[in-house]
Amino acid sequence: MGADSTPSVAAGSLRAGRLEFLDALRGIAALTVATQHFAERSWFSYFRFSEGVIRPGELGVLLFFLCSGFIIPASLERHHDLRRFWVGRFFRLFPLYWTAVAAALLLHALVVSPLRRFPLDRDYLAQPALSTVANLTSVQQFLRLPHAGAPALVIGASWSLAYEMAFYVIVSLLFLVGRHRSSVPMATALLVGAVVVGSWVPAYLITHPTRPGWMLAAAATMGLALAVVGRVEPRHRPAAVLLCALLVPTVLNRPDPLWFSALLFGSMFTGTVMHRWTVGDVSGRVAAWVFGGALLAVTCCLLVQVGPHREPLTGATVDWWHPELETFAGAYLIFGLALLLRHRRFPRPLVRLGTISYSLYLVHPVVLEVLPRLPGRSAGARWSNLLVGVAVSVLVSELTYRAVEQPGIRLGRRVAGRLGRKEAADERAAEAVAEHAAP
Repeated sequence: MGADSTPSVAAGSLRAGRLEFLDALRGIAALTVATQHFAERSWFSYFRFSEGVIRPGELGVLLFFLCSGFIIPASLERHHDLRRFWVGRFFRLFPLYWTAVAAALLLHALVVSPLRRFPLDRDYLAQPALSTVANLTSVQQFLRLPHAGAPALVIGASWSLAYEMAFYVIVSLLFLVGRHRSSVPMATALLVGAVVVGSWVPAYLITHPTRPGWMLAAAATMGLALAVVGRVEPRHRPAAVLLCALLVPTVLNRPDPLWFSALLFGSMFTGTVMHRWTVGDVSGRVAAWVFGGALLAVTCCLLVQVGPHREPLTGATVDWWHPELETFAGAYLIFGLALLLRHRRFPRPLVRLGTISYSLYLVHPVVLEVLPRLPGRSAGARWSNLLVGVAVSVLVSELTYRAVEQPGIRLGRRVAGRLGRKEAADERAAEAVAEHAAP
């Protein structure tokens, strides 16, 4: 969800070295997610609308995924070094994420007047030590503990980080085997796979108490590792095996249906295809086919997988086309429109909101739970709670961006720069040895 510096100018207009249209999309995404969470606490009718018509919060997350797909593979290719890429990602994501988790846990343990106590769910409190360790990994969405009803998330919105991290691992494996530019085949395979095998692999394959999924996970991990190891240089084989061991068991243990997870990953690679188009690696016709094919795959999946039913909390009627089809289609169309306008200037406040979007995404759930609320169910109280909550979230996010995100990014660049200098020195030394060894 974080931005990367020095993107290609061909991909769109820049401001301070950042793609404006991506920051504008991130701003829309973060504001949509935050507004969703504050509004559904104030209006039951809005909650019912979001469950039965369109899910604005999920739409925002899909926008984040499309943006990540657009820029993350390009970032890895620009670094051309897995170590520097992962160092950059670590210092971009984890300092702020750990800060948000620590703040939530502290506000649960301490009651700081006039703030409310931050709540933790029953599954988390049943095994707090293991749950805390799982949450610190950022892939807790895939690490549901045995006998727990659901993944024990400290920050509810952090579920999407697990998919982000898994996407980074997939992109890294493709890079190691020299297939990182195969964005069209990857997007196609994931989208078609979502339709064809979307029901075959159940959720919670490993930690479900009645599913002996470890053997399948071990076999799948070994098969992928063997397929990858034979295609990489010997010095990269340990990293390849480690990435396979991280990817397969966690994704097999996801809580979501396989078709939904495959659509999320397919959407990310659809974003990558759109980047390939902007820099001339993919023709406009191919990009259009992939974009349209993604929407077709979403439609087919929902036709097959989602039958008419009522949501238990709101009683909203759900079928194959709403709310999920509207949500996916809405995210794709907003992304596509911004992509077509990528060479234009976007409103500065919206771009700034995109700059701090990662902070806003992680900070607003904490503000939502601890900020005092005006009592009553009058329209004035509800609108005040919504507007004040979102405004406070933006202000706190601006502070965390300056105090946590930016220092972390700068530190990551320094560490990555040192790795780059060391690699360059090693290459020069190797070239000198080879020169002296030459006949």
